[in-house]
Amino acid sequence: MLRRSDVSGFLDLEAAPARAPSDTGRSDPSEDPLISPDEAQRVLKSAGLFASGRTISFINLKGGTGKTTSAVTTATRASDFGFRAVVLDLDAQASATFMLAPQEIDQAKPFIEIWDKPAQISDILIEVSPWLSLLPSSLDNSLLDIHLSKPLSQKTAIKDACSHMHTMGHDLVVIDCPPSLGTGVISAICASDTLVIPTTPDNFSLRGIDLTIEETGAIAETFGLPKPQIKILLTHYDRRIKLSDEVYRHLQDKYADMLIQQPIRISSAYAQAQEQGKTVFQFAKAKKVQADYHALTTELLRLNGSTPNMDS
Repeated sequence: MLRRSDVSGFLDLEAAPARAPSDTGRSDPSEDPLISPDEAQRVLKSAGLFASGRTISFINLKGGTGKTTSAVTTATRASDFGFRAVVLDLDAQASATFMLAPQEIDQAKPFIEIWDKPAQISDILIEVSPWLSLLPSSLDNSLLDIHLSKPLSQKTAIKDACSHMHTMGHDLVVIDCPPSLGTGVISAICASDTLVIPTTPDNFSLRGIDLTIEETGAIAETFGLPKPQIKILLTHYDRRIKLSDEVYRHLQDKYADMLIQQPIRISSAYAQAQEQGKTVFQFAKAKKVQADYHALTTELLRLNGSTPNMDS
């Protein structure tokens, strides 16, 4: 859940919950009260900052860039803000499914089972929490390239599924794409308002950015669709390592209008939180990661301006 300080940039302070009293009966100034998703949504709507019906895809042709972690954590944080979010797991490795619903992994019915029947999505959606759902994946999703072989299917399959989920009342769909440019990823690009390209601070990862941007433009042009907004996210950032800082500066220079200004700093806290079955926002030792993903989510949802926090 969010805390008062997390939404201080746009919170209606008069409408916020009062600070919890201390044992002495006086208000404790050190308290930072929790804000429920209902309350956060109400505040965002009153400020004109709540926009529903959006689809965001995390895509990179290279694996190991933090794509799944970023997709799942963004959707989780969006649900804290009162967005009814869905993670659509397209990757046949099903990492997002395992992260969000490990107990359902063997029984999960993947997207491929309803790709041409969006009205049946409700039959396979898994409720992770009242504000977060999962459209799971399995190895069967590797067959999407066969099922979506026709151009019309590529253009409409995931777009129709997302439209149906929005109609069901889900405000945001976050798609975790496999590290390839198969027909499933092409369909995800056609459905997306925003594409996030996570990249690690190494030269090999950088080579894939231009290719992804170029292919995205070609796909949009081929299908007569507007180009999605593209955002570049630097993950595994460690300012103590020279290459890490050099890559960040390079991205600032070359992709100034696309770069998410707050990189995701390297940390073992995410793995530790996952081992305990928690999100990073429920794990006290994950302060850096919490701050970074909070900044990413607010920027993607256009809630407020975010500035880099590079001090630690």
